[in-house]
Parts: sequence; C-alpha cells; structure tokens
Amino acid sequence: GSLHLPDFFLDVTLCRWLFLLTRYLQLFHPVTAVRQLCSGFYRHLHNLLKETLESVLALSLDKSTSSIITRHNIEESHPNTVSKEVRFNAKVLLVEDVIANQKVASIVMRKFGLEVDIADNGLTALERISETNYDLVFMDCQMPKLDGYETTIEIRKREKNVNHRLPIIALTANQIETEKQRCIASGMDDFLGKPFEWAELVAILDKWLNKPSSQPSDILDSNPPAPVDLSPRTIIDEGRLSSMKELMGDDYIELFPAFFDSFSSLRAILPSALENKNHAEVRRITHSLKSASNNVGAVRLAKIAQDMEQDAAEEKLTKTQDRLPQLDAEAQKVKDRLNEIISAY
Repeated sequence: GSLHLPDFFLDVTLCRWLFLLTRYLQLFHPVTAVRQLCSGFYRHLHNLLKETLESVLALSLDKSTSSIITRHNIEESHPNTVSKEVRFNAKVLLVEDVIANQKVASIVMRKFGLEVDIADNGLTALERISETNYDLVFMDCQMPKLDGYETTIEIRKREKNVNHRLPIIALTANQIETEKQRCIASGMDDFLGKPFEWAELVAILDKWLNKPSSQPSDILDSNPPAPVDLSPRTIIDEGRLSSMKELMGDDYIELFPAFFDSFSSLRAILPSALENKNHAEVRRITHSLKSASNNVGAVRLAKIAQDMEQDAAEEKLTKTQDRLPQLDAEAQKVKDRLNEIISAY
C-alpha cells in the first residue's frame, strides 16, 4: 500500500520516546531483571526503527536518481564495513568469569554470526563441553573453582581416546611471552589478548574455523600493547573507548552497566581474600579488575589493579592492602566520568 508520511513520522516519534525510555531503564533501574528485560526490548525497538528508516530511504531513492548509494560508496566511507561483513557458521564456548568481559566478547562474536555459549568457570566449561559439540573454545586463564590452565589440561586428557582436538584459544589480559608459553604448555592452541581488535578476532576465527582441528599450529603473533597515557588528567583513554565503541557497534552502551556490576562485585570480595591471605584469589580478583577496567579505557585504574596483582604474585599482600584507597579513589573518578559519557550519549 501507499506510505502516509504524517502517520509514519508520528509512529517514529512514538518509537523514539519509547527507545529513550527503555535505554534509561536499561542503564539505571536498580533491579537486574528489569534491566535485562529492557535490554531485549531496546534491541527490538532499535531494529524496528532501523528497518523502517531504511524502507523510507529506499522509497526516496526509487523516486530520484540524483544520488545513488552503492556498497562501494559505503565501503569507501567506512573502511571497516568489509571486515564486519565476515560471517562464520560455528558454535563456540566462551569461558570467562567477568561480566564485563562476557558482554564485550559475546556481543562481538555474535556479530560474526557465531552461536555463543558462556561458562563462568572451568568446571561449568567441562560440563558444557561434555554435553555439546563446540567448534572452538575461548578460554580465560584466571577463574574461580578451576582456572583456564587446569581446565585445558583436563580437556586434553579426555581427548586421548578420540581422534579430535577441540581448538582452545587463550583469552587473557596478560599479553607477555611467558604467559603465552604457559598457555601452550597447558594444551591451548592459540592466544587472543584482552581487549582485542576486530582484525585480531577475525584472524583467529579464520585460522581455526577454516581448517581441520587435529593438531595445534604456531601461535599467532600479536602486536604489543599500545603505550597508554597514565598522567593524572587521563581518567578514561578516549581513544581506547572509541575503539571499543567501533568494536561493539550499537551494543556499546551496554558495556557501562556491565563494568559497574563487575567492578563492584569484584571489589566486594577482595577484603575477604586479603584477610584470609589467599594469594591466588587476590591475584585472580585484581587480574579481573584490571581486565574490566581496560574494557572501558580506565587505564590508570587498570594500572593500579595490575600493581596489586603483581604484589599478590610476589606474596606481598600488605602492599596490596595499602593500595586499596588509591584503587577506590580512582574507581570513583572513573565512575563519575563514565556517567558523564552515558548522559551525553
């Protein structure tokens, strides 16, 4: 039928108000279940508006030949369009305990067409793998209950009587050579640093989903982490946050509540681990704090957490304890700045 423009714009205006209200509730409602419900409704509204506006654009283009939009034009304007159109038909398991990291990795992987299951510790991962045939596993190394190294060792033991090797990709914020070697020694096949870029993930997926999964091959070389500005004025590295926005697309705003939840829950269990002098648990928690902070570009906060992680590795928990006021002060600055960014979004 014909398109009645006044009715169309009335509907779009209503959708826009619903869109904004849903986004607000998704970010700020105190009840987690309500935020999750609003997240799904927001995504539905976003797709509805996008499809409607694309229809109107197509209609207007049919009536005018003065300006023609082609895929070539779009790719020239947006150089990442081609890489983002890559699709992989595969089922993967993401083994990661930090909510913010789960959010980032799963969103990006699903943009490539992957079906993603999530396990938040090694024991759950072993259960999932025994029940489901996965094409690829992304394995965090520092986790509660059973870490990524021990989980991988157990997976390889179970594979001894079968003619199949499940590709396991290390997913960790420790981008150093000794860490890579430890991953390989435990039986992992490759390495992907956190946070990762589009091209790095595409290379991993292309390498392991487009080849027989029988034997490990040489680990992919990754670029060294870019230098970061740790001066007092740098609360949030805007360049890193911009990269995350490009990586996650329309779902980028979901990163912030995930970070708030992750940081708060990790910070809450840190005093108990310190009191019990549990070096391994303190190291795991501070490692996760570092990783979550890097996701939002909070480079100084990540550096404080990294120093605390190193203290725990050297069994200097008194130094870790002494850094808590510094951690909390910087965390408050980060939360204030992120709230400013959310308000302006």
